[in-house]
Amino acid sequence: MLEKLLNLICQKKPIETRMNKYSYAFVREDLPNIVKLVQTGHACMEIGFITRLPQKETFLIVLSVKNQKALIKISEKLERQKIKNHMFFEPDFDYGYTALCTEPVEYGKHKIFEKYNLLEI
Repeated sequence: MLEKLLNLICQKKPIETRMNKYSYAFVREDLPNIVKLVQTGHACMEIGFITRLPQKETFLIVLSVKNQKALIKISEKLERQKIKNHMFFEPDFDYGYTALCTEPVEYGKHKIFEKYNLLEI
């Protein structure tokens, strides 16, 4: 589904789109919908605070993972691929790590995200 989304975007402006950057957010499926939205926002804000501003516009793609264990595994995988990411830990409720967001990445690195599902609410 992610590949279809990226292909749809690329059909409109193929050369320009491939030059854009993408940030990928992951959020846990086992959270209430309103919490998913808020936690995704927290994770994306935090990665924005610790990375440089991209010179081109950045598109956000929100993906889902089953639970906290899967979220931690994705963070570790991204680190091995040298992709900076920030996992947000919810301090006010007993949710633990809830979401993560990556630094803006080049279009060519999108392949590692293809196996994950887009968030459905």
